[in-house]
Amino acid sequence: MKNLLEEEYVLSRMATGDFDQAKRSLLMVKRYKRPEVIIALIKDAIISYSRPFSSNRGGFRKKKLKIGNDVIPNDQRKFHNKILMIRNNLVAHTNLKYRNPKLVKVNEPPLNYPISYKSFYYEDLLELVEPLIELIEAVKSNTYEKIRSIENNHF
Repeated sequence: MKNLLEEEYVLSRMATGDFDQAKRSLLMVKRYKRPEVIIALIKDAIISYSRPFSSNRGGFRKKKLKIGNDVIPNDQRKFHNKILMIRNNLVAHTNLKYRNPKLVKVNEPPLNYPISYKSFYYEDLLELVEPLIELIEAVKSNTYEKIRSIENNHF
């Protein structure tokens, strides 16, 4: 790549693949009954969808390289932010401040130290599937518009 614009163009093109992967994982949820498989598919979708919006490394941008929020429809920004929050605090990282762990000492033998912390419930993840598919389709469409604009105006 020769400049920042080409780098952003390539990232946008690659993002469409991430969106496709996220949608494929969500569509596979309907094929399975085992919760552990469904949870893995939904987590994959969350990570794949979020990847273009996370901190990526490029050669020309000095700061974090990511696609802009201009591809997110205004009426879906709150849900988009929720998905990124889940990715950043529950799926891809162990954020202790968000998870708010509580350590308890049990004095009865055998001594142990149970921990409780914020996580997510299977039912909560299932509720994300359909809205996330809608978000992916809208963001992917807007990303393709951005790609076409760059192609028409700069190449």
